[in-house]
Amino acid sequence: MKKWLPLLSLSCLLFIGCEKEPLPKEPIDPSDPWACDFQLGKYTLAQSSVDVNKYKLGQKVIFVDSNKNELKLNVENVSRSSGDLGQSKMFLYNYKIEGDTAVLSYHADFLSVNLSTTDNKIRFNLSLHTKPYYGDPLSGKFSDLIDIFIVDKSDPLKGSGVFSTIINKQNNPDLIDYTKSIPEKALYGKTFKDVMY
Repeated sequence: MKKWLPLLSLSCLLFIGCEKEPLPKEPIDPSDPWACDFQLGKYTLAQSSVDVNKYKLGQKVIFVDSNKNELKLNVENVSRSSGDLGQSKMFLYNYKIEGDTAVLSYHADFLSVNLSTTDNKIRFNLSLHTKPYYGDPLSGKFSDLIDIFIVDKSDPLKGSGVFSTIINKQNNPDLIDYTKSIPEKALYGKTFKDVMY
């Protein structure tokens, strides 16, 4: 799991601002690798978001696809990090004033789960984490998301995102989530609730 932390915590986000006034900035220390113009603060996962993770270390998981093929996975790692380990940056670009850019820093809360097949040919990472609202990052609004990655076999720090959705809007009720949800779906003789796609 520690291998994923830099990838997740060093996430750089792009936001195009629409301010007519220069972006707010605080003094910056150039010797600090986490130096920023503005500290957004710490965002913590809601307990209901943490409860979304049902996987336990050492657990065996069986995935069945639409052709009834089974994929057996082992839960290799379950870890949570926040504070300095969850430090992330966001870049805010003000297109109304040329060259006006602000670096915003925040402390995210991550809950990560690594799963793999017994032969390690297929590896997944599930990441539950907090993110500030891009539309107005200085408002303090944020939400909880889940991202699922297929990990690159040759480099565990690389992966391809295969699914992402908001699991809790926290203090941002107007945020639009484009993930579709089906209240109930029967597959292979089992009924699944709240299926998302």
